Amino acid sequence: GYAYLKVAEGCDNPCTFCAIPSWRGRFRSRSIDSLVDEARRIEASGTAELCLIAQDTTRYGEDLGYGRHGLTRLVEALLEGTGFPWIRFLYAYPSTLDDELLRLMAAEERFTSYIDIPLQHSHREVLRRMKRGGSARSYLEIIERARHLDPEVHVRSTFIVGFPGETRGHFEHLVAFVREAQLDHMGAFGYSPEPGTPAELLDGRLPAAEISRRYEELLEAQRPISLARRQRLVGRRVRGLVEGPHPETEHLLRARHAGQAPEIDGHVLVNDGIAPAGEMVEIEISAAYADDLVGAIVGPTGKPG
Repeated sequence: GYAYLKVAEGCDNPCTFCAIPSWRGRFRSRSIDSLVDEARRIEASGTAELCLIAQDTTRYGEDLGYGRHGLTRLVEALLEGTGFPWIRFLYAYPSTLDDELLRLMAAEERFTSYIDIPLQHSHREVLRRMKRGGSARSYLEIIERARHLDPEVHVRSTFIVGFPGETRGHFEHLVAFVREAQLDHMGAFGYSPEPGTPAELLDGRLPAAEISRRYEELLEAQRPISLARRQRLVGRRVRGLVEGPHPETEHLLRARHAGQAPEIDGHVLVNDGIAPAGEMVEIEISAAYADDLVGAIVGPTGKPG
C-alpha cells in the first residue's frame, strides 16, 4: 500500500560519521514536474501512501532556487496533481525544517502529521565532534514549534550512542533530553566506524560492551514515553492503512495510522473487522502498548462488506 519516491540525491552536510557524500556526491534535486509524473505512475498502480525520501529531504529545491520552501512547493504540487490519501516525507534536517511546511501539514489532511528528524545526539560537545549544528535547547524548540503549528503531529528521532569521546555525562545528557522531548517514536544505533569517514580517526573509542549497555539503557528510557504517547489514542478513531494479515497469526490484521511510518514505527493490530491490504479504513483504538496499538475496523460506514 505504500511506495517511496526519491526526490533528491547526494548530501552537502559534513557529518563525520557518514560516508554518503563520498558515495553519492553533492546534493541535487529532481524537478517538481518529473516527480509529479512519477508519482502519478505510482498512484496508477493502486498505491495509497507516497513517502518522499532523500538523504536531506528538507533541503529539497535549494539548488533549484526555491530557498527554504522547496519541499513545501513539491508537496503542494503533489497534493494538487495526485490523489494519494497519504503523502509523507522522511528525514528532516533540524536547520532546514520549514514552518510553512508544518502549517501545510496541519491544514491538509492528506499530508500526514509526521516528522522524522534524526537528531543524533543532544550534547553540544558530541554534536561538535559529529559536525552537527544545533543543541538540546534548539532541538527542543523545534519540537515544541512543530507541536504548536500542528497539535496532531507525531515526532520521531534517531540517536547514535557510543560515539567516539562520548562520556558517561554526555550519555546521561542524552537520556535526560529524550525524557524531556517526549518523542512519539525513537530509534537508536550503537556507533560503529564507517570506513573512510572522519569519525573513524577520532580518539576516545568506546568498548563494544559499553556501547551495547548505553543502547539498551536509552531504549529503556524511551519505552514508558512511547507507551504514554500511544495511550492518548485509546478510545479514539483513527484513519488507518491496512497492510494485510499479521505474519505471526491468522487472527490479526496489521494496519498503520498516519503517525506510523512504514517499517519503523510499529502497527495497529486489528483484532476485529476485515479489509483487504491497501485499503484505507477507520479504526477504533482499544489498547496501547509501547510498540503497537490494538483496534477494530469500524468504517468507512455505509461501505458494503
